[in-house]
Amino acid sequence: MIECLTDNKNRAVKALRNKFNRMEGSMTSVGYMFEMKGCIWFTAGETGDSEDIMFEKAIEAGAEDIAELGDGRFEVTCEFNKLRVVTQQLSECSGYTIERMAGEYISTTSVDVNEEQAQELLAIIDDLEELDDVVKVYSNMA
Repeated sequence: MIECLTDNKNRAVKALRNKFNRMEGSMTSVGYMFEMKGCIWFTAGETGDSEDIMFEKAIEAGAEDIAELGDGRFEVTCEFNKLRVVTQQLSECSGYTIERMAGEYISTTSVDVNEEQAQELLAIIDDLEELDDVVKVYSNMA
């Protein structure tokens, strides 16, 4: 899925179509394969809470899932319409340090790819992200 921000829809579509044609690809609707979710990246800050305690507090705040990213950083996933409430509760009630929060498209299904395919797909994603109007490219690559 490609997220764009543009002042000229025709220019953006033309640029994307040209890229896909050069890569022998096609543009098609994939919106049904992704869900908009709220994502919050945070650290325990000064609280010193363990992973289990942070997990419990995130679930109590309305999170659907929490994943450890390493270096004491965590990512919380929640319903997009609860993003602000969950962020406030994690920040104010729990005292955690919020690094970033955003709406992200999360794939509902994933496709397994081998190393060679992954490298090729990452190169395509990088190529698409170089376009002026493209904000972010989402993938269902596992």
